[in-house]
Amino acid sequence: MISYASSGSFEVTLHAIEGTDTNTTSQFITINVAQAPVADFITNSPAIWPNAELFFTNNSTNASSYFWDFGDGNTSTDSNPWNDYGQTGTFVVMLVAENDLCPNDTLYQTVEIIDVTAIKEKENNLVVYPNPFTNQIVVSGITPNENCVVTIYDQSGRTVCTKTITSTSNQLVLENLDALASGIYTLQIFYGESISKFPLVKN
Repeated sequence: MISYASSGSFEVTLHAIEGTDTNTTSQFITINVAQAPVADFITNSPAIWPNAELFFTNNSTNASSYFWDFGDGNTSTDSNPWNDYGQTGTFVVMLVAENDLCPNDTLYQTVEIIDVTAIKEKENNLVVYPNPFTNQIVVSGITPNENCVVTIYDQSGRTVCTKTITSTSNQLVLENLDALASGIYTLQIFYGESISKFPLVKN
């Protein structure tokens, strides 16, 4: 038995020998070597509870069927499924990619469901509200006449807003934020000799 490591067209030659007589014939054969499946996916984690729907984009290759375990007791065999999580927390999602010819491939990813109403936005004596926000964010607990560098990052880590503000009272107000798209953001405040970060949600 001959095993081929790659696909292609190959010439096969048969030599028939009897005594001093030899007869030779050749023909080309086409070999298609099955490729092993590779499981891969991305998702919109983290999601905000209670509307905690996660959508899974399947980027697997060389697979013809799939099995998903969302870590909360729900499963699916769809290519690009979604799952509605009924509680907050972290969950390990498993994707098994199959093609019936090669060994299966399995990928695990951790997703997170968060409840922003349960987050206490307080760090280094600073309090940030409201959360979720619409047009403005208030930072309370600032010492008057202190310089603060305020930066907002989107979920991918891209800076969407940065300002250096000198406080005139114990509060800073970031206004005109209605242009930001709905989603999850991180507010970073460099104040004094410390950096504070707050997870926020834009309605």
